[in-house]
Amino acid sequence: MYGLASSISLEGPQVAGLPLTGPDERRSASVRGVLLHHALSALQRCPNEALGATGREQLLAVYGSRTFNFARETAVAVITHHARSSSQTGQPYPTIKDRVPALAGAQTVGARADVEEARSRQQFLRAAGVIWVVYDGGLSRLPVVCTRCQARTGLTLQADAEAGSVRVVCPDSHVSQDPRLTIARVQEAIVFGGSSRSEDVEIYG
Repeated sequence: MYGLASSISLEGPQVAGLPLTGPDERRSASVRGVLLHHALSALQRCPNEALGATGREQLLAVYGSRTFNFARETAVAVITHHARSSSQTGQPYPTIKDRVPALAGAQTVGARADVEEARSRQQFLRAAGVIWVVYDGGLSRLPVVCTRCQARTGLTLQADAEAGSVRVVCPDSHVSQDPRLTIARVQEAIVFGGSSRSEDVEIYG
């Protein structure tokens, strides 16, 4: 939030005007966009004396670990919940100020429920186009490919939370795995766009 606010010249109480989500989050012009693409650099750029310094140092110390990923995934899931709730009232891109009552109140329980539901059952993500694994904030993109027939369109990802695995199923029903795909990232893609897609899908590595 500090880095995003600084980039658009917001200070003090004006930080509440930061958008939680945005139309093109690959450009990181929202809090969720920063979390998805630039979490490490955002943490590194925060001043040491700023509020939350202890928590920031703890996160930097565990960067790349399951602990860090869980913290980021939880934050993204909460923001996604608030964006979804806001869009239902005709406001697709809420700011922090717009969601203050819900962020501070009982509706955060609903956000946790969304996360638990997303992780407690088998889920599917289907794409008519290509499923891309995206790195470096979108600078590098590699396709997911069936290892048996080399199909790269019309694939289905099956996320099994109980087994902790992701299976790649091609239109000819070949089943394989791609080590670049983590269950957390696949579930994140499902939460963002639903279980069925009709175009290319991007999953962040």
